[in-house]
Amino acid sequence: MSLVLPDLEAALQASTPERRARSLKLLAELFGDVASRLKPEQIGLFDALMCPLAAGAEEAARADLAERLADAVIAPRGLLRALAFDEIAVARPVLQRSPLLTDEDLAAVATEKTVQHRLAICGRAVLAAPVAETLIAAGELEVMQAVAGHPGARLSEASLAALIERSRTVPQLQGILGRRRDLPSAVARQLVDFAKEAARRRLAEAPRRVSPPTPRPDLPQADPITATTTPSGCDYTAALAAVRAAIKGRRITEADVAGFAERGEREATVCALALACGLDLARAERLFNASDTDLLLVAGKAQEWGWATVRSLISLRDGPNATAPRLRRAAETFHQMSAATARRVMQILASREPPEAEPMLRPKVLAGGR
Repeated sequence: MSLVLPDLEAALQASTPERRARSLKLLAELFGDVASRLKPEQIGLFDALMCPLAAGAEEAARADLAERLADAVIAPRGLLRALAFDEIAVARPVLQRSPLLTDEDLAAVATEKTVQHRLAICGRAVLAAPVAETLIAAGELEVMQAVAGHPGARLSEASLAALIERSRTVPQLQGILGRRRDLPSAVARQLVDFAKEAARRRLAEAPRRVSPPTPRPDLPQADPITATTTPSGCDYTAALAAVRAAIKGRRITEADVAGFAERGEREATVCALALACGLDLARAERLFNASDTDLLLVAGKAQEWGWATVRSLISLRDGPNATAPRLRRAAETFHQMSAATARRVMQILASREPPEAEPMLRPKVLAGGR
């Protein structure tokens, strides 16, 4: 190696970018050939030689060098870090792939460089918690969505709090977070609450009734029900059998659901809701057990049912508590709600773990054994 050092020192004095680029390429090739046999001080020598060469080379030469070093397990550290802080066309491969960049290096790049650098870091296989926090703290929605949807991102409490707060007004981020498998149940409940809030805020969208597509009775309907006893202890076996007998193998319709509700057949209505919404019985039961009517409104809007059907469901659920003022407020919320937002809420509900056991909430009129 000593034979090439005079030539390399001469290359440092080269006045043209072309000569610097050729020298840099030759030096990179030499390093690749001998890297496994080098001592730390010898790697440091390469670092001292290559850094000034790279600084004076054109972007294309630096990009070629970055691609060469991106997967290296031995590389001059100063050079690698300089490439990570370079223009994005140079930095991208090392930011996405280099195993030699530390969490501190990545956090520093995320703090000091551009959104494109931050997105490149999001392309790594794993994002350690400090790196994810720094990326999220930058505040760009595109980066936050990339981190939230990254299965290898380790999200600290601070990161989750920032993402949840931002998702309050960004339904797309709610959906991305809702698909994560590592969300605490409390965070999942917050997402559902935020999605319902977003549905109620859609005042700018003109109320309109979209006719639902005509059901195709010749097409089979997915049946999500595998267990007929829910965590609350309610056994729906007989009710489910009655519903299936009534529809005789065809797709369940809005009219079917409304009919069960209007006849006061609570358990059959839960079964019909489960079949119509693609939920298991525990989740469908939760629509009736929730502390307010919002989930019933969301389910009806997601299915694009009419207000009359949803009103029948609320009346069945609440009995004498379904007063005219309460129904008017529910109708206002229902008509202001976006079907797209409602479908996102239902997707989140369907993707979460089944709800824990809750007592069945029955209106007082049913308590006497109706």
